[in-house]
Amino acid sequence: MNAIEISVLLLPPAIYLLAMAWFHAGTRTRVVHGPLDKTLLGFALAGPLLIGPLKFLPLGDALVFWEMLGNEFGFGNYSGVVIVLGMILFLLLVAISRFAARTREKIVLYNIDNGELGDVFGELAPKLDPNYRWAGNSLFLPTLQVQFTVERTPLFRVISLVATTRLQDPVAWDRVESELRAAVKERRVGPNRARWILASMGMAMFLLLVCLLMQRS
Repeated sequence: MNAIEISVLLLPPAIYLLAMAWFHAGTRTRVVHGPLDKTLLGFALAGPLLIGPLKFLPLGDALVFWEMLGNEFGFGNYSGVVIVLGMILFLLLVAISRFAARTREKIVLYNIDNGELGDVFGELAPKLDPNYRWAGNSLFLPTLQVQFTVERTPLFRVISLVATTRLQDPVAWDRVESELRAAVKERRVGPNRARWILASMGMAMFLLLVCLLMQRS
């Protein structure tokens, strides 16, 4: 494997794990826009999946060209790797973000459990819509025409609010997200141990990437 393939294999998952560690850090609940959460996950998964197709691309010629150009302008020997890798990851992010924007509306909350979310929506739901209705794990706000299901990941203290149908008003969802962000802003929660696991895994992948690249330099 060349430097580009190694970087595409390890860098996206490492970035994802460190981003998740940051979301879990601190003593506040973090509200993350659904498309951003999906883009980060897709970015992490797409890197390893690209290894096969990359073998059919003329990366060697591209590296030689950009390294020659980089040396001409004094950017150093690794300019070709940085430029080609940057192009690949940028195009990957654009493609995934466009796909994520077309999926169902979603809001993800990190550092929160079911009881804390119940307290938040006990105050927030009447404010959003006096005619709100709960049905099991689903909340319906008829005035806003918003309906979502509460999905929990107790081990990592993550809760996702996922739209039950695809055709819902994005403006109404933006309002729900804005009000939810304001409602949890001043709340404090206990430390989440998951951040250390995620951060350790992310740093281990970064160190592995650096070691492999140094062996091939």
